[in-house]
Amino acid sequence: MMDSTKRYRREQELMLSAIHSLGMKTARDYLGNSSQNTRPGPTSWLGQQRKNMGTTLRR
Repeated sequence: MMDSTKRYRREQELMLSAIHSLGMKTARDYLGNSSQNTRPGPTSWLGQQRKNMGTTLRR
């Protein structure tokens, strides 16, 4: 009985760690990709000027 309880507990730990790892990977992929795709352009006047001038303002 003790051996089966240990095996059950170990199996539960492994399953939970696998689910946790998969969930974390999914969240990282979603958050990483969504911030790149939906990044808004500059809305302030200075930000728009920088965007319009491009690399001409760079040294």
